[in-house]
Amino acid sequence: MTDSVWKHPDLKEGEVFIRNDGSEGFKRLLTVLKTARQGTKAFNINRALIQLEGFKPIFCQKEELDQNGGESKLDARIAALVTSRSNEPVA
Repeated sequence: MTDSVWKHPDLKEGEVFIRNDGSEGFKRLLTVLKTARQGTKAFNINRALIQLEGFKPIFCQKEELDQNGGESKLDARIAALVTSRSNEPVA
């Protein structure tokens, strides 16, 4: 039996692919995932190169993602951080 799971060419050992996103999305992910990093080429679900400027794959260490509740919890954690920061008094 052959391994039919495709691996992104930018994926490093111990990492998982999170999503393709622009620089603002990447900055939001960094508020929760300190090991997040951007790759160089984004691909769609059919493995075709996505030709949108600034759109890159995002990866992080699997262990950190698991500690943060998995991918399904990321957007909720980011939204909670953004909301709590917007309620902080301005210095």
